[in-house]
Amino acid sequence: KISAFMQTSSEQPPPMLLLEAVAASPYLLKDALAELRDADAPKVAATELDAIEAALSAIGASGWAKPKAPPKNGSKNGANGAGNNAGNNAATGVASAGAAARPPVVRRTLLLLCLHLYQEQIPGGLEQREPSTAQAAIGAVIKARRLLDATLSAALQRGWVKAVLAGTELQAMLSIGVWSHEEDECREVCRRKLVAFGLKPPRLTLRCSAPDVRPGRPVPVKVTVTRGHAHTADEMAAAAAAEQSATNGTNDGADKPQQQVKR
Repeated sequence: KISAFMQTSSEQPPPMLLLEAVAASPYLLKDALAELRDADAPKVAATELDAIEAALSAIGASGWAKPKAPPKNGSKNGANGAGNNAGNNAATGVASAGAAARPPVVRRTLLLLCLHLYQEQIPGGLEQREPSTAQAAIGAVIKARRLLDATLSAALQRGWVKAVLAGTELQAMLSIGVWSHEEDECREVCRRKLVAFGLKPPRLTLRCSAPDVRPGRPVPVKVTVTRGHAHTADEMAAAAAAEQSATNGTNDGADKPQQQVKR
């Protein structure tokens, strides 16, 4: 799916396309089938999957929104209006048409991944789901992130920069549990989770330079990204001292050189 998209488009692949590609991959298909056959693996009831899909459709989640119904024949636009609306459905309802054609195993994995991504929007989120459903969703996320690592490596080798960026964004969304990296609501969720873990937002600095520019020659561009946490020097010193104290406490029986290696 990713290869076909990159060969026909210069745009960045949408997150849902990457998510569907991951859910339909042979790795996750075989793993999901093995879980269904394993009596001890967490099971998700069909009614639970239907409820998750209905909740995703209700909030207009990407890939689950229902296409608009065409206008009645007695409408002002008549047949022309119906034809125009059919064209709009073809554009806006592509994902919904694909949703109806998804194999059951792919649908299950994709619903679990979307449940994790949209947990802040779906009523009840993960907390009010059955324990087996929450456990299966966490397992699907872990495996999807593992597969995305391999996907990013393959995209880097082929020079698909936009595919790498899209995969990195999806990795972050899966890690945090948000459905977008652009919406203000998702940014607020990220800030809230950072505070809950006692962290502060990082500071990112991007610098680009092209010192050697000559006519008709390739131009080398140097890009430097600096990631620094928004902590004062005193806070960093206190955090380092606390980490050192914890390291010393867990290595009481070890000699000094071993502590330095672990550090």
